[in-house]
Amino acid sequence: MKIDQSLLAFFYPNKCMLCQKLLHVDDDLYVCSKCREKITAEVIPYKNLYTKEGEYPIQITTLFPYESEYRKAILRWKYQGIRKYAKGFARLLVEETDFSVYDEAVLIPIPLAISRKRKRGYNQALDLAVELSKLTNIPVCDCLVRHKDTKPQSKCTKGEREKNIKNTMRIRKACELTPKNILIVDDIYTTGSTIKEAIRVIKQEFLFRKAKIYVIVVGKGELFTGGIEDGC
Repeated sequence: MKIDQSLLAFFYPNKCMLCQKLLHVDDDLYVCSKCREKITAEVIPYKNLYTKEGEYPIQITTLFPYESEYRKAILRWKYQGIRKYAKGFARLLVEETDFSVYDEAVLIPIPLAISRKRKRGYNQALDLAVELSKLTNIPVCDCLVRHKDTKPQSKCTKGEREKNIKNTMRIRKACELTPKNILIVDDIYTTGSTIKEAIRVIKQEFLFRKAKIYVIVVGKGELFTGGIEDGC
């Protein structure tokens, strides 16, 4: 049975992902015009910051800082089951980023820990990668898996994070492509320990060894500094 869309809009009105105000007809489906004006993606280059070639991403693209209304939006997306936010964040990323420069690329989402995937029922990073793929035609290669349960990174100190995530991922299945560019997709970036572990595992796969690696995230955490001590 089809449900009248006007009834759905009445009982479940669209709200801005960020400020939670009701959206007007002329607003975007996901953010109000006022919030949209404040969003400008930041591209953080990593070239020449590290001496060990291949262990770090070339650059990180992020929509906004992981604070205030932005942080609340990401938390609703992750923990309140508002999965449509992945569509909104993907659209904003595509509007703010030139994905056409990533030729012969694949999107690889960061995997969720086993217990958290079971409890939540979905992986927000995979959702985001799928929505980005729809808008950019870049294929998703969901090849990483977390084979060990760990303490949530958010509950670890900066010094504990790298040890906590070490040796928790593996390649579940090989990608059928040999990409020139790999776009690692996640919700937020803080110390970079999770991304660093993902890159270490990805570079062990023969088809991925020569690929350039980039990172696409929604939020940039407060622990991010962009310096060597951050342990990207």
